[in-house]
Formats: sequence, C-alpha cells, structure tokens
Amino acid sequence: MGRLAQRSGSNFQKVICMSAAVAGCPIVLTELPSCGARFVGKGRIIREPMPCDFVGAVRGTGQAIHFDAKRLGPDYATIPLNNAKMFEVHQIMHLVRLADAGAIAGLLIQSDRIGRYCWFSAAYFRPIANARLAWDDACLNDLGPTTGLIDFTRLVASQVPSSAGLDSPRTTPAFISGEK
Repeated sequence: MGRLAQRSGSNFQKVICMSAAVAGCPIVLTELPSCGARFVGKGRIIREPMPCDFVGAVRGTGQAIHFDAKRLGPDYATIPLNNAKMFEVHQIMHLVRLADAGAIAGLLIQSDRIGRYCWFSAAYFRPIANARLAWDDACLNDLGPTTGLIDFTRLVASQVPSSAGLDSPRTTPAFISGEK
C-alpha cells in the first residue's frame, strides 16, 4: 500500500474514532491493531492478520458490533467485492459468522466518489452479479457525508433484529468461494 493510501486510511480511522467519541453516540468502539500474533513456544511467534478493524458494542443493549473500514477513492464506480486484496476472505468469513450469531457486522465504507459514508451489513453478503455493488444498491445504508462525522445512530437504527427473517441459512458468497 502506498504512503498516500496509508495516510488516507489513517485519516478515515481517525474520523471513525472521533465519530464514536461524540456525546450521545450509540456505540463504543475499540480499534484493533492491523496484525496480531500467536505464540508457538520457546519465544517464537507467528504473525496473524486481525479479523476486522473495529470491535465494540451498542450502548444499552450490549449487542456486539464488528466491522472492517474500507476507503474507496474517486475512481471506484462500484464496490469491487471480488477484489481479494481489498476484501480478504478471512475478514469476510469472520463478519458473516458474527452476523449469523446476531452481532452488527459488516463493512464501513468511505466513498470519495459519492462523498458519503456507507454501511454494508454482513447479513447481506451474498452472491452478487459480477461481484460488484452499485453505490445506489438498497443493501447500502447511508451514514452521512464525508465532510462530517459518521452518523452511527443511523447504523444502529438500520439493523434489523434477527427475528425479522435474517436467520435463514446462508451459503458462502460467490465472491468468496470463487464461483462465477
């Protein structure tokens, strides 16, 4: 990843943290480090990627929230869900498992093309034609303009309880399994 991309991603992560710190924000968040480690004896460690960027809970209910933050520049006309470098399989599968268990899980996306923050819930990860998601897809929740803070109130309000029909069995999305 280039230095400019890292700086832009870092700024996005700062906006996420500032948005969660605002008085009245319905969630509490913790940013995870980009890499973890597993100890395998005699002082040896193995670096392992983290399952997502942020974890937290909804205030009052304690419902878990996990998400990966993705910043897409102005050249992204759609969300390329089949881009394995951007949407890593271990992260997608982690978010799907959590959504299946009742957590709020998904992708928080900053789109420089449309100037908006968007939420793509893991409850809607599914095979998508050409593995691309349009910015006006009904699965995306608008969380406000990128000129301000992220409206996490909209995120919490948009989540449908699992009793409303999202409990149906899910197959591995085509963009993960490699199907066409």
